[in-house]
Amino acid sequence: MSRRFYSTDQITVEFMKDFDRLCGSRTRWQVWSDWVHLAAYAISNTVDEIHAAEREKSYLKIASGYSKSELELVSHLLGYTVEALEINPDQDFLGALYMNLDLGNSHAGQFFTPYCVSKTMALMNFTSEGLNIPSNRNYATVCDPTVGGGGMLVAFANACKAHKIYYHTDIMFIGQDIDHTVACMAYIQISLLGCPGYIVVGNSLTEPTTGDPIFAPMERETFITPFYCSEIWTWRRMFRSLFGVSTAETSGESDSQSDNIETSSGGENVPEPVATHETHEETHASDSEPEANTSSSVNEQEHYLQLSFF
Repeated sequence: MSRRFYSTDQITVEFMKDFDRLCGSRTRWQVWSDWVHLAAYAISNTVDEIHAAEREKSYLKIASGYSKSELELVSHLLGYTVEALEINPDQDFLGALYMNLDLGNSHAGQFFTPYCVSKTMALMNFTSEGLNIPSNRNYATVCDPTVGGGGMLVAFANACKAHKIYYHTDIMFIGQDIDHTVACMAYIQISLLGCPGYIVVGNSLTEPTTGDPIFAPMERETFITPFYCSEIWTWRRMFRSLFGVSTAETSGESDSQSDNIETSSGGENVPEPVATHETHEETHASDSEPEANTSSSVNEQEHYLQLSFF
């Protein structure tokens, strides 16, 4: 890993060399699943104290099946991924590898959306003036309920860059997928690209992610990104938890709607993705019961604030 790469093609070749060296007595699916989980747990444990102990046990359990030299190769795979996204952040690096290795077809009949299609769909959410962010908010949210490897969220992040939108502070990225392995792939990619948000492992049809989008549903298996714990998002969660308003809502009146751009990308048994604009109503305390509702909000969400205060 000491050499410097100058193209994604070079990195892909080296990635496959080390990946194949790990296969030997293991199937390609097992090696892929193992390294993706190891990488996701390693990233998660730098910011998420709530799940750190449990994920550390899972990490060590997987790692125990590999020798020291093999674990070095596993670390190389993450290094290649980092370099690939540094050279060209406008790509679904892991998604392309996953499909080229035929892991989607052999494992669950998955077909990921080609990145060029994801990029086109992401750009469709923008106008000539950019993204429509409510005047009383300083951020918008984007959600992919069948996130797969995260290609749609990656494409949206790059579309924001193209329109001079600083997505690190202006966009909350949310993804969900029923497949644990591909959810970890999405988590790795949006984390490395500096996207604030989280990936939920679960069935979007029976257990959809709901509620205020800037609060990760920690009661389920959720992976929060490092930028989700950045100072600006921590303060936003604090203000909404305590007062039910964002830092941009200074007029004293809270808008009942927020922009939530919902997209769909390739995943198991999912038709061609469709991007839609949706608004979600938020419930606010009534004039007759301000104290009771505010107290309830604090009690229900105070544990989320721990994520960035340790």
